[in-house]
Amino acid sequence: MVANLVYLSLIVLVPFTSDMLGTYGEIDVAVMTYAAVLGLASLVNVLMIGYALR
Repeated sequence: MVANLVYLSLIVLVPFTSDMLGTYGEIDVAVMTYAAVLGLASLVNVLMIGYALR
């Protein structure tokens, strides 16, 4: 349940970070923030799939 809440918390941040990327795309911090949120969401998703399959 904790992994699901973390995953949903990261998904909630996607619109904010994509808007930030669209507005400040030339700034490295915007790109790194967007990539970090998507990367962490993907990692948590893989962990949840692994937990569900065991």
